Amino acid sequence: MRQPRILTFALTAVLLALSTSWLWSNPTARVSVRQADLTSNAWLPLVMKDFSGSPTVATPTRTSTPSPTITNTGLPSMTPLDTDTPTPTDTPTPTITPTGCGSIDAANSTISVNPASQWADDELAATVIVQVFDNCNQPVNGLAVSLTSSRGGFDTITLISAVGNTSTFIVTSTTVGTSTLTATIDPADLNLQITTTPALNFVCLNGSGSALSFTAQDVQFGYANPQNPPPPLTHSLETLTVTWDDQTDTRLLLSVKMGATVIWSSGGVTSPHTINVSDWTSPSRTINPGASKSLVLTFNVSASGGTYTLNPVIWDDGSGGNACTSAPVSVTR
Repeated sequence: MRQPRILTFALTAVLLALSTSWLWSNPTARVSVRQADLTSNAWLPLVMKDFSGSPTVATPTRTSTPSPTITNTGLPSMTPLDTDTPTPTDTPTPTITPTGCGSIDAANSTISVNPASQWADDELAATVIVQVFDNCNQPVNGLAVSLTSSRGGFDTITLISAVGNTSTFIVTSTTVGTSTLTATIDPADLNLQITTTPALNFVCLNGSGSALSFTAQDVQFGYANPQNPPPPLTHSLETLTVTWDDQTDTRLLLSVKMGATVIWSSGGVTSPHTINVSDWTSPSRTINPGASKSLVLTFNVSASGGTYTLNPVIWDDGSGGNACTSAPVSVTR
């Protein structure tokens, strides 16, 4: 009983081996067997059933896997960390010397006057400073400078120092009037005049004549003492010369008054007549800074129809110093 079973198992194994060998050696036999085609014989291999008809060869479907598309996103944006930013330190801009400098420039060079108004007493002086610069506004040292006045010999000009690019002068005068000052750089060679030409005023007491008088025999003049220039000075009448057109004994000068005070008197003098400092009969001949007084001439007869001139009229500071001469003044009555 055991022998037939062993034989059956052996036969089955041989058939299974042969079937498998044939199947792998014959490509047409490698077919897909549907589950419904299987017999109820459990011992048959799943790959075998019915080989009737044309075998169907299964063609595998090849699936193409696309290559992934690489997107160039660029470098990532870096956000700096929030750290303390140091406060920048201001660096001074260096001064750059422009090229082409060194040409003496009359427009850049300067001349100044202090004070611009001074007493015409030949003692108090105005100071004039001249500075020489080139076309880059840089100082130019060592050049001679001359200074002249439009009034020529009426003004006295003295060089007192020349240091670096600066020349300093003083100017005095005995004559009232306005001087225009001209500075010349290197007059012996360049002879270059500085563009600016400042004015310098020399003053004394200002006189004016009036056709109106207190009486028919009077001729009136007025004098004002300037508050400036510095220093303001009280001036006193020192010398007076009176001239009128009647030089006969008909019209005689009898007295001179300052305001209501007689400061000189006589029995009568003819034209011209000069009254000196020793001839005054009263010391009330002074005029303070910023004040005015009248000067009245009295004649023995009517003064109408005549022309009267005061020149010179010399004023001092009361002790003979700082004397200045007023400009001539005339009046016709």
